[in-house]
Amino acid sequence: AESLFISLLEHFAEPVSGALHAYCSKLEDGVAAGSDDDALALDGAYVALGVGAFALQPMWPFQEWFVSRAAPVLAWSSCEECESLSLARRVLLRRVLWLVSCWVAEIEESTRPPLYREVIAALSNPDAAVRLTACSTLHSLVSEWGFQPAAFADCFGPAVTALYGAVAASAETDSRIQLMEQVKVLVEVMGQDPIGRAAVTECALMVVEPLRGLWDACESANV
Repeated sequence: AESLFISLLEHFAEPVSGALHAYCSKLEDGVAAGSDDDALALDGAYVALGVGAFALQPMWPFQEWFVSRAAPVLAWSSCEECESLSLARRVLLRRVLWLVSCWVAEIEESTRPPLYREVIAALSNPDAAVRLTACSTLHSLVSEWGFQPAAFADCFGPAVTALYGAVAASAETDSRIQLMEQVKVLVEVMGQDPIGRAAVTECALMVVEPLRGLWDACESANV
């Protein structure tokens, strides 16, 4: 199905883009009205939007779509009802986080600080799949060539806290390694800028203090 979709995009980009946009808009309206069935259908439509990102980029109003459609979904992780989200909405939240990583180069600088905060909030989501996807998305955001450490400085401490919290909540060793690797990546990319280095220095104890407990846990698990 994915191969067929990509082929259609290559040969009929404009009509496919228009049809996908109309279909997503209809489902997004349904999700806004509270439909879990539309949330699950929209998950599939967003897969198409992600795998076809390169071909769709000239025709898809990504920034407008992100602000009006994606941002409200990402805000589910920081709302008071986060823990009671339905399975369908958790699936959609995970998909939107993934979609951000597919379109990361199109995200405007003014949008990034609030986006960072929502992705960091998703690291504390009770759903493990959402947490790990948020970790991967955070990696894409800070590894992208246009990343500005200064714009992330205020988010560094909360990100480290959330990542260590996610490590503690994870039962699988591979998941813990992925989350710990992201702490390492954050320290490295922030070290490329004076403001970023200052943020790391300010939060140094926050970075190193949990390590002893993690080492002891790894030793007891023979890891």
